[in-house]
Amino acid sequence: MEDISLYLPRDKHDFERVAQLYQLDKASLAPMIPRLVEWLQNINWPIAMEVATLLLKHPDETIPHIKEVLKTKDDQWKEWCLQFFVKELPFPFIEQFSADLVRMAYSPTKGELLEEVNETAASILAVIKKSFNHPNLQFVMDVMRDFKKPWLIAGGWAVDLGLGCMTREHEDIDICVYREDVQAVLDYFVNWEIKVAVPGEHRLVDYGQLSDLSLPRYCLHLFRGDDFLEILLTERLGDEILFRKNKDITMPMLQFAHKDAAGRPYVNPVWQLLFKSLAPREKDLADFMHYLPLLKAEEKRWLANGIRLMKPDSDWLGMLSVS
Repeated sequence: MEDISLYLPRDKHDFERVAQLYQLDKASLAPMIPRLVEWLQNINWPIAMEVATLLLKHPDETIPHIKEVLKTKDDQWKEWCLQFFVKELPFPFIEQFSADLVRMAYSPTKGELLEEVNETAASILAVIKKSFNHPNLQFVMDVMRDFKKPWLIAGGWAVDLGLGCMTREHEDIDICVYREDVQAVLDYFVNWEIKVAVPGEHRLVDYGQLSDLSLPRYCLHLFRGDDFLEILLTERLGDEILFRKNKDITMPMLQFAHKDAAGRPYVNPVWQLLFKSLAPREKDLADFMHYLPLLKAEEKRWLANGIRLMKPDSDWLGMLSVS
C-alpha cells in the first residue's frame, strides 16, 4: 500500500505538494482528505486556502470529515470549516449540514459563542431557509392545491418546517385535517384507494362508508399508483383543538395552525412534540433537541404540562424547566 504521507504538505508553505494533489484523481485523493482537513485548523496558514479550495472539489468525500470536526471542542477549527468550506458549497451539499447548523446556531457552547461559530451557523442557515424545499413537500402542495378546507402538514415535517430546514430524513408525509371536513377529504380523493387504520391493531381496512371512520379511528391511508398520503383527522371544539389522547389538553386554533414564508401550512411543532414525547424513538428525540432552543417560555410550559399529564416520568421534563 502506497504511503500517502509522501503526497501530503510537509509544512504551511508547501504549495508544491498542494499543487500536485490537484492532479490526483478522486480515488487517490480520498484517503488523504482527513489529513488535509487538518490544514483548516488555521486559515491563516499560507496553504490553508488552497487546501480548502481543493476540498471543495470533492464534497462527497470531504463532508463526513467536516462533520466530525463539528463534533469536536476545537471551536476555531469549526469556524474556519464553516466559513471556508460549508459556506462555499453548492446549496444541495450545504443542506446536509442543517442539523449541525441548527444546533450551533440555537444551542451554542461557550466556546462557540466566543469564536462566533453561532453567528456563522445562523448566517448559513438563513441561506438554507430561503430555498428550503423538498420533493415530498412540493408533492403535497401540488396534491392539496385545490382542497378548499383547512389542512396542515404534520409529523416530523412540521418540526422541520418550523426550523426552516430539513434536519433528518422522513419516511413519509402526514396531513392534518379537521374531522368535520372528512367528507370533503373523501370527495377530493375519490379517485384514490382509501384505507382506514385500525388503532392498536396495526392493520388497514378498506373504506366503505362514513361509519368506518368513527372514533377511535382517525387515520386514512390514501394510495394512487406510487403516490401515498396519510391523513390524520383532528378533533376541535369551536376554536380549541383537542389532543387525541387526552381531550383535557387543548390548544387555540390560531396557535395550532402555522404557515411558513413559502405559504406551506403546518401543525405547531410543539403539538407534534407532545405526541412524540409519549413513546420517543431516536428520531423523536432528535426533533425535540433540534426544536428545544426555539421554544418560548409559554410553549415550554404548555408542553411540560401536557407531558406531566400523559407521561410524568418523561426525561424531557427536566429540559423544559422555565425560570
